[in-house]
Order: sequence, then C-alpha cells, then structure tokens
Amino acid sequence: MKVLDRHILRTLLPPFLLGLLLFSVILLADVARRMGATVLAVRVPTALILQYVALRVPTVLALAIPVGMLIGAAMSINTLTRGGETAALQAGYISFWRIAAPLLIVGLLASGLDLALNEFVVPQANTRSLEVYGKMILVQPLVAPARGVALRGPAGRFYYLGYLNPATNTIENVLIQEPAVGLRPRQLIVARRATYQGRTWTLMNGYVYVLDEAGRLDADKSYRFARKRFRLRKALHQYLADQRTADEMSGRELRDRISVLLAGGRDVVRERVALHFKYSLPLACFVFTLIAVPLGHRFAARGGFAGVLVALGIGFLYNGVMSWTKALGLAGALHPVPAAWLQNVIFGGVGVWLMFRVR
Repeated sequence: MKVLDRHILRTLLPPFLLGLLLFSVILLADVARRMGATVLAVRVPTALILQYVALRVPTVLALAIPVGMLIGAAMSINTLTRGGETAALQAGYISFWRIAAPLLIVGLLASGLDLALNEFVVPQANTRSLEVYGKMILVQPLVAPARGVALRGPAGRFYYLGYLNPATNTIENVLIQEPAVGLRPRQLIVARRATYQGRTWTLMNGYVYVLDEAGRLDADKSYRFARKRFRLRKALHQYLADQRTADEMSGRELRDRISVLLAGGRDVVRERVALHFKYSLPLACFVFTLIAVPLGHRFAARGGFAGVLVALGIGFLYNGVMSWTKALGLAGALHPVPAAWLQNVIFGGVGVWLMFRVR
C-alpha cells in the first residue's frame, strides 16, 4: 500500500467510526423505545433485556455501516480538499479517480461485509432476538396484552388467539385447526377461554368439531367439553419465533420459501421484493462512497461541516427514493428488480457523472 493510500485511509477512519457509532446509538435507542413500549423493563430480568439488545446489534451494524461510509467518505475528502492536498496531488498529475480509489475500494469492501452480515449473521440473530422477545412477552406476566394473534405450527396446525393476557397467562377465544386433509381441516377446536403454562394449555368451555373427508361436520364424533388439556410441541413464545419474516431469513431460505409458495400457486411479490433488497441494500456502502466523494470535494470550500451536511442530504434523498420504489414494488406497481435496485442505479450513475466532472 502506497503512502498516499495510507494517508487517505487515515483521514477516513475517524469519521467512519464516528458515523457508525452515532447511527448505531440512534438505532439501538429506537430498539429500546419499542421494547419499552411493550415490556415493563423494571420487572423483566436484566439478563434477558441485555440478551435481546445484544442480538439486535448485528442488524443495527448492517444498517449503520452504509451511513458510516457515507459520512466517512464525505468528511475524508472534505478534509483533504480543504487542506489543499487534492489540489497539490492533481497538480502532480494524479487524477481525482486515483485519489478517490482507496475510498472507493473500502466502500466496495464495506458492501461485501454488509452483505455477509445480512446473509449469515442477521437472520439468525433476528430469529433468536424474536424468541427472547417472546419470552419477555409470554413467559414474564408483565406486559401489555395482545389481540388477534395468529400462529402457524408444525404439520399444518393453525392457532388463532383472540385476546392474549400475559399478566394472567390466559387466552380468550381460542381456535385451533388441526392438520388438514387436502385443503380441508380435519378438526376444529374452539374454546371461550384457556390458560397456559409452558407447553400445556387448559381449554375451557369449548367444542371439538370433527369433519369428514368432504369437510362436513360429523355430529357423532364432535363433542362439547367443559375442560380439556392440550399440549403443544413447543412453548408459545417459540411458536412466535417460528413465524419468521424476510428479516429473519437468509437469501437462500427466502428463495426456498418463494419456490414453495409458487408451487402452491401463491403470490410472491412481497417475497421477491424482500429478496432483491437483501442484495441491493449492502451495495449502498459503495454507492454512498461513489457519490459522497465528488460532492464532498465540491462543497469543501463551504467549511468543515460541509462534508457532514452533504452526507446527511445524500442519505435522506437515497432513503426517500428507496421508500417510494419499495412501496411501489410491494404494491405490485413496479417489478421487484427495479423496486430494489433503482436507487442504486440512480445514485451510482450520478456519482460516476460527478466523478468525471471533477477538475
């Protein structure tokens, strides 16, 4: 590595770490706010809260790395330009592309790191954090109740909980659909009330509806009960953890889900949009660097904080474009590929154009 590259990277490191730290703190504060809105933290074990926050760190880092690169690249080139170093290097016939090369390479490496985090670390961490969060909600009788909780269990079993009250470990209006034969359920269990402890539910004041192969009620086998014990394969909070969203899945798992849904004739627009965003968002590290460098250089004469302002402006614009394209993609008005990649194409193209215009 040449002396020039080492010098440029030294100017990059402090603002990158500062941006990474500040945005991580902001995101973790939001995690704490949302958690505090549900959990009465003074009564939940501290170890459980710390475990949940720690499991959210990979997600926070995956989101904060692009912002760190954005602020770091803008402030780094701003510092070099204001100190007259870029002008001196260009006077020595060193092109601006060569000056920016170390920053662009680091931006590309940061995109690779972000992609690896999103693919191999974030899904597992999110799944574990959801399980811990479920423990805080359902194992600890300390939180606000929930309405309309729908869960899908193994072998096609489906649960609907009308009103869940963790303070008393009770459920109002329970529906359990037993594994189906074809498209028809085999048995329905309904109860006005239930209590739960671990994997055991006690259903009260309910009815078991047994259906024949045609889906008609078999009155001879159906019966009413005053009290019935029902044992789950896992505790309730673990079922919550199993209802994974795209954020809790790797790209390979999401592709597998898309294949399964397509085989069943289901719409997969949302899943395809989520899959493409898994790969387009990490590239923001490189795109941010590509556009922040020429803009940071251009506005360096405006002062030392110009780099920060430029970075924030780029970040807001990028997020705005991404929000619109994602909304259009999820609504089916835009194909998943442009929905996920358009913001990178636009800002990357602008960055290349600005790089060529630097004198």
